[in-house]
Amino acid sequence: MMQPVLLPVLFGALAALAPHLAAQFTPPTAGVIRTAAGQLRIVHGVSGNFVAGDVLRVVDVLASTFDSSGGLIHVEGAVLQVDRSGAEVARHEVPEGPAILSASGRAAYFVENHSVLSFAGAVRQTALPEVEGTVLALSASAIEISLAVRSKSGEAKLLRFDARGFLTGTEALPGTGGPILLLSAGLVYVEDRSIIWLDFTSGVERRWNLDSAPATLLAMGEGWLQAGEWAVRLDRDPVFALPAVGEEPATRLASSAGRGTVR
Repeated sequence: MMQPVLLPVLFGALAALAPHLAAQFTPPTAGVIRTAAGQLRIVHGVSGNFVAGDVLRVVDVLASTFDSSGGLIHVEGAVLQVDRSGAEVARHEVPEGPAILSASGRAAYFVENHSVLSFAGAVRQTALPEVEGTVLALSASAIEISLAVRSKSGEAKLLRFDARGFLTGTEALPGTGGPILLLSAGLVYVEDRSIIWLDFTSGVERRWNLDSAPATLLAMGEGWLQAGEWAVRLDRDPVFALPAVGEEPATRLASSAGRGTVR
C-alpha cells in the first residue's frame, strides 16, 4: 500500500505534468477560415475531422490568407503579418482601397497604385504597369510576379512580370466566372460546381465536384484551401465540410461529389 506521505508528492507531480500532457493532446491546427459573418476563426483537426476554435480578435477584415507559418490580414489602411495563432507580428501601412493577397501569405497587390508589396524578409515594393480588367489573384516570388486578371468580356488571363515589374508574358487561363487562386505551381479555379486544380508544370488537371459552386477560394493554411463552406487539399481526394460557428465537427461528404479525379 502507498504510504500516505507519498500521496501529496504524487498529486503534486501529476499537477505539474498536467499542462504538458494537455498540450500533447491538443488537436493540431488545420488553418484559419473566414466565416459568413466575416470573422477569422482557427480550425483544429486532421483529415477533415475539423473543430472550430477561437475567433481571431481582428475586426473589419477586408482580406486574409494563411500558410503553415502564419498569414496576412488586410484591414483598412494596413496589412497585418500574423503567426500561426493569429497573433500580430508586424503591421504595415498600405494604400487605401482593395488588396489582393497571395496564397503564400508573402505578398499583396494594391489596386489603387498597381504595386506589389513583398513581405518575405525585408519589405519590398514593386511598381507594375496598369492592367486592363479585374485582378483576381496574385503569386509572387523573388524573381517573378504573376497576376490572374479577368477582362470585361469575362476572359481570364495570366500576366507574368519580372522582379523589376516589366511584363514578360501573357497566357489564357481557364475559368471565366468563378473565383481563382494562384499557387506557385499552378492554378485553382471554380467552374460550374467543381473546384479544379491545374498543375502548370505537368499540365495535369484534378477536379472535385461539389453540390454547389463555392463563391470564394482562400488559402487557410497547412495545405488546406477554403472553398466556400468546404475544405480541400490538392494532394487528397475527399472534400470536407467546414464547421460553422457553434457547430459540431465537420463531416465528410457522403456522396461521390467529394471525390477528386485526375485528367
